[in-house]
Amino acid sequence: AAVELIRDAPVLASTVITVLTPEEAACVEMSPAGVGVVEPVDGWLVHTNHFLDPRLAEGERVTQDVTTTLERADVLARRVKGVEQPVDVEGLVALLCAHDADGPVCRHPDDAAPMGYRAATLATVGIDARRRSVAVSDGGPCRRTSITTLTAG
Repeated sequence: AAVELIRDAPVLASTVITVLTPEEAACVEMSPAGVGVVEPVDGWLVHTNHFLDPRLAEGERVTQDVTTTLERADVLARRVKGVEQPVDVEGLVALLCAHDADGPVCRHPDDAAPMGYRAATLATVGIDARRRSVAVSDGGPCRRTSITTLTAG
């Protein structure tokens, strides 16, 4: 139902919305060119900042000199390969703690870099669909502090 609702929404810019239930998950990619649905692969839903739907990816302008999205997706896909589910929160967080030597998933700002190139992971979000809760923490997964948990009634 959520995917159909998203398909009907007017779109002026590109984005991705992750929808999930305790049994299913998908990333719904949206752009003025259309909507694509990305399903989990081998039980894992890995998505970074580029289109995975082949039709939407065709017109996308991703360049390696301004983004590490392709590299981050590759790092995450390698990290989850062979990892059995269910994985607890700490196990999932550990998968995200990939830094420049491992891959640029958890980013820390480089104050020496020019403005606009000081990439940083600003928050870590964990969603537990079974418990209907979301845990949000400031900063990247390696520096999680002040975790706020919200639970639906």
